[in-house]
Amino acid sequence: MRPSCDAGVSTLAVLRGAGAVLLVALVLLQCQRGDAWPYRQQRKRTGTARNEEELPLYLTPYVVQGRVRDARERSRVGAMAGSPDIESYAGFLTVREREPNHLFFWFFPALKKHPGGPTPLVLWLQGGPGEPSVFGALVEHGPLRAVTDGTAAFRAHTWAQEASVVYVDQPVGTGFSHSHDGVDDRWYCANASDAAADLYEFIGQFCVIFAECHNADFFIAAESYAGIRMR
Repeated sequence: MRPSCDAGVSTLAVLRGAGAVLLVALVLLQCQRGDAWPYRQQRKRTGTARNEEELPLYLTPYVVQGRVRDARERSRVGAMAGSPDIESYAGFLTVREREPNHLFFWFFPALKKHPGGPTPLVLWLQGGPGEPSVFGALVEHGPLRAVTDGTAAFRAHTWAQEASVVYVDQPVGTGFSHSHDGVDDRWYCANASDAAADLYEFIGQFCVIFAECHNADFFIAAESYAGIRMR
């Protein structure tokens, strides 16, 4: 039986770092709020405030305030020169109110529409352990393929042809996902249950922003180490 989008998720992704791919991701992910970066650099927030475009794009406050349209518009990723303009969204959703962790996602709505019903939604979890799911997006099966000159090319044989795919750097501390101040690792997940709870909360908020996914057929896909949590 395939779970709905709001069904319980008990899957853990323990991911492995991929520095070269993350560097390309920094170039690619430009949000429409003045082409701001979803996340530039993890630094402790002390002293003077930075410009808005230098701050991480936290979307949970918009969800709490009911500003769902604003959350969606601000997370829209703009096209880069020399790269195809493919609809996608990126940002952070905050989980764990008392010990806030911020999970980074990159979402690609399906390129083909499904007029007969909701488009399937795939949650991709990278293996490793410790590899960011952005690696899967840019190197394996996302609609954008990383090119050595810092641009991106279209990948024709992508999962996003038939399904909407969301790539999540999970658990916190993997890829762009970070703890409440970006420095203190005390808030990292201590076990598989913590990581699964964070991901469950993430999915709930994600389906509020992207309401078309709420009633979609929901699939969890993983590779390597992440697959052991799907049994």
